[in-house]
Amino acid sequence: MLSICIPTYNYDIRNLVKTLVNQIEEINVPIEILVFDDQSEIVYQEMNQEIDSFPFVKYTILDKNIGYSKIRNLFTNHAKYDQLLYMDADTIPVKTDFVKQYLNAIQENALIYGGLDYVKETPPKSNLLRWKYGHAREVISLETRKENPYNIFISMSFLIPKQLLLQFPFDEKLTQYGHEDTLLAYRLKQHNIPLIHIDNPVYHLNLDSSKAFLKKTELAIESLVFIRSQNSEDFNQMVRLLELTSKIQKMKLSWLMQLTFFMSKPFIKWNLLSPFPIMYFLDFYKLGYLLKVAKNENTIL
Repeated sequence: MLSICIPTYNYDIRNLVKTLVNQIEEINVPIEILVFDDQSEIVYQEMNQEIDSFPFVKYTILDKNIGYSKIRNLFTNHAKYDQLLYMDADTIPVKTDFVKQYLNAIQENALIYGGLDYVKETPPKSNLLRWKYGHAREVISLETRKENPYNIFISMSFLIPKQLLLQFPFDEKLTQYGHEDTLLAYRLKQHNIPLIHIDNPVYHLNLDSSKAFLKKTELAIESLVFIRSQNSEDFNQMVRLLELTSKIQKMKLSWLMQLTFFMSKPFIKWNLLSPFPIMYFLDFYKLGYLLKVAKNENTIL
């Protein structure tokens, strides 16, 4: 009935898999756990080999690193069952009946999203930016998520019928980090495929350093500009930042915003990498960087 699909790269997957196995043992339906290792370092491969002896689990190390979108699409060729529950390796279920709740939510032609959460304990200062951003921008109540179902979707944990993902696979032209889930939600919206929200979150555990997260933010914006260049203007409605940037371009104010960003960037970056990052500064950083990339790529948003 259910294939749990976990791509992993340089991460200890054992605790997540143990947690899922414990939950599956309480459920009397056919379930498998597939873990595809995208050519992790040997230390992680050896560590994670342990899960291959667990019930319900198959651990496969790929011959070469194929990247985020391709590895997710690959599961459709190997999953035995018609419903696919995708989980990122660095997540853990919040609830003890996490798997059962997704089973109860299954629909034949809909994507089901359970939400995201972060632990309350403050991380080391070097990781504060990712943790604060998660709490401020990604932890969203079920009621709020239902108001904009397609706009609020993060693919760290979601359920989708195999046939639906075969029809709308992750775009393999996206070769770097960021917004492949935004594009999937956009495709579903275009075709009136329901994206249903439930209250069944996972914790995001592996917090990047502030420096690494800022770099990933830049990569995600570059991906966003590429996606926008491949789609019509209505894609802007999926991302508030795109809508705002498009308005700035149309008002001929891009030059002023870019000048302000250039002059303030050293201070903003210092703040974001400090022990007291301010989220509004991150918002402005993303806006300025998006305008810069759009100009360099000669993209009208």
